[in-house]
Amino acid sequence: MVNARGGMFIHTIRFVEETFGADAHHKIVATLPASAASALTGVLREASWMPVAHLVAYMEAAKALCAPENATFFRRVGYYSGCLARTQGGFGPMVATPETANRLASTMWRAFFDAGRLAIEVPGPKAAVGRLCDFPTSRTLCQRIEGAVAGLLRSEAGVAHVEHIACAADGSPHCELHVRWD
Repeated sequence: MVNARGGMFIHTIRFVEETFGADAHHKIVATLPASAASALTGVLREASWMPVAHLVAYMEAAKALCAPENATFFRRVGYYSGCLARTQGGFGPMVATPETANRLASTMWRAFFDAGRLAIEVPGPKAAVGRLCDFPTSRTLCQRIEGAVAGLLRSEAGVAHVEHIACAADGSPHCELHVRWD
């Protein structure tokens, strides 16, 4: 079973409550299978680990109930979460410059997920190609990751543009993200 850091759950719930109101979270939880619902109604801790399947189920239920027509919903959730991880989660120094972010990318991956292997290629001073291998993903999770990377890497100095080029959910041997900093 693949697990995600508790902060990812907390940030997702905060996004839902701030965007759609406090009642939205309770309505979403009411639609989830019992195992996911009980995990999302207990005390959530930033550093705890919970099944990624619960996160995906929550996000998909949130989209279905609150934003069914929003094609960028999962990316927006990820961006919000990435921004919070940068500013409140202690990751700011790890992504202060493109060079530092590229050097520490694999370490940061392990802070968010307990599976998968992230390899970084640096084709230029303000660019990176991330290849995520051995990670069971879905389109929902990939869109969230794409947004999270953009939010995590944005800074006062510039914007990080992130493109999801290849996806394991589509049969590629890995997911591939291209990042370019302005």
